[in-house]
Amino acid sequence: MKSTSLPGSIHVVIKLTILFSLLGLCTVGILILCRFFPMSSRDFFLLGGAILLLNLVAAFINKRYIIQSLVETHAEIYSIKRSQIQAAKDQLQRTYDELKHAHMVIQEELDIAREIQLGIIPPSLPKINGYRFSVLYQPTEKVGGDLYNFYAIDSDHIGIMIADASGHGIPAAFLIAMASMSFTTHTSNQLSTAETLRLSNLELFRAIPTVHFLTAFYAVLHVPSGHLRFTRAGHPPTIHYHASDKTFHNLNTRGMFVAMLNDAMYEEQETYVNKGDRLVFYTDGIIEALNREDERYGKERFESILRDIITSSPVDIIKTAIDDVRQFTKGRRFEDDATMLVVERE
Repeated sequence: MKSTSLPGSIHVVIKLTILFSLLGLCTVGILILCRFFPMSSRDFFLLGGAILLLNLVAAFINKRYIIQSLVETHAEIYSIKRSQIQAAKDQLQRTYDELKHAHMVIQEELDIAREIQLGIIPPSLPKINGYRFSVLYQPTEKVGGDLYNFYAIDSDHIGIMIADASGHGIPAAFLIAMASMSFTTHTSNQLSTAETLRLSNLELFRAIPTVHFLTAFYAVLHVPSGHLRFTRAGHPPTIHYHASDKTFHNLNTRGMFVAMLNDAMYEEQETYVNKGDRLVFYTDGIIEALNREDERYGKERFESILRDIITSSPVDIIKTAIDDVRQFTKGRRFEDDATMLVVERE
């Protein structure tokens, strides 16, 4: 155990107290001796006066030095505390500077990761005669776990992919980057949407040794006819608006999340996108948005707003729908990445 040293002024007070205590004892001793060795009244009063004077001087000196010593002690204690406080402040400043530097490094690395991820996202939308496209891509952090992409399979077919990785931030972005490479590989010269997802699932399941997974919806559009093949892998179903009878249908198939099971199988179905029809692809970050009362926006409200605006242009559909979500959330930030993609056949 460490010994605690006292300030020097306290030692002075202790020494003076001992000294004057001894002086008091000497005074008492002299008075006792006077009792056994008689002296004249004059000598007794002189001796008594001298003793009294000596004690008064001693008391004055003792008081003066005690007060001075206490002042010095207070100053020394204050100095010690001040130095300790300063040392603590210096340590806090060093820690703050280290954390600030680490934060700057992390932000710089996230900026680089964002640039890499934006390289995965298509820099522009397809320009196809007779079709119009619009998209909203809104990650909650610098890097996100949503993906959309278009694949030119051949001169007549285009693949449309939307996917959502589990989790947020860097782990989700890493998973999406791997999935993007896998999708690009297996969409090449492949018209079957179910087979594309089956091959990607097998590859990603073997490559990802964690519990992370992703949902996906993949469609292959035959541009001249509007024939559409589609497969859903645990993703919210794409909404198909039929202009001919003004009805809405959810494009739904059976299929497990991607990278969840090694031998997952996927179902493929078909439909036609006719003139005036719209396709609305989206991730669950939109329908799961929360307001300040922790109420969920929900699929019913999303579909309700779409019924009112579905005949608008793809750009206006997205703008109005997202404005409605933001009005509902009352300024609360999205807690999940949000992506919305609208296709119109003119």
